Amino acid sequence: MKINSTAIDFRPDIGRVLNRPFIPASPDQVSNIIDRVLSFTEAETEAQLASLRDEFNHRHPNLEKSWLRQFEKVKAYLSNNESLSASRRLLIGAFFTGEYAIESAALFNPSIVPHPDQTDLGAGDLRFILTLRAVGEGHISSVEFRSGVIRSNHSIQMDKMTALVTAPDIDPDPTFPKNIFLHKLQERGLENNWSRSVMNRLGLRSPRTECMSRCSTQLTKPNCIRRT
Repeated sequence: MKINSTAIDFRPDIGRVLNRPFIPASPDQVSNIIDRVLSFTEAETEAQLASLRDEFNHRHPNLEKSWLRQFEKVKAYLSNNESLSASRRLLIGAFFTGEYAIESAALFNPSIVPHPDQTDLGAGDLRFILTLRAVGEGHISSVEFRSGVIRSNHSIQMDKMTALVTAPDIDPDPTFPKNIFLHKLQERGLENNWSRSVMNRLGLRSPRTECMSRCSTQLTKPNCIRRT
């Protein structure tokens, strides 16, 4: 088999960062930081926020949303957080937010599969999804997704990658009625033999819950191979 190298080269980018909690383990430290923010006047609070927005807005698409998410994690340390202004809530959240470079250590382990959406392609073209393992500070791994098209002449065209990274919102109760999930697949034009083969194996519970249950059962079998 003849193998030709392409000009595509995946390199880690330390500029791809996301916001995550930066909360000290000591309750006293958390309280001391909040007290420092509460000591600011409203004018000082606005000035601090303006400075932080100027420095970080270009790297985070939902900057203030991430600050408010961190405020929710520490608001129990406040005796009367309802009286706080919106700006002061944002600043408290910002003080407990840290940037994390998800690719600062490495970017490797590519894996490629056909994309469920093969519409609007030329004859012989194939759209694909590529996954990569990104390793950041503290050797924490993340999974990244890219997409592209393999043309009929075997050339590879990668889709443009966004420079911004966001953390997903976690739903504490991720359940979906199966009929609604099927309707969404049809609505987005993603219903095909592959999706039907998956959905036909599921009961009336949510697809995600059912799949997780099946995966847990399989992983307990001694002849299964676990990949990390």
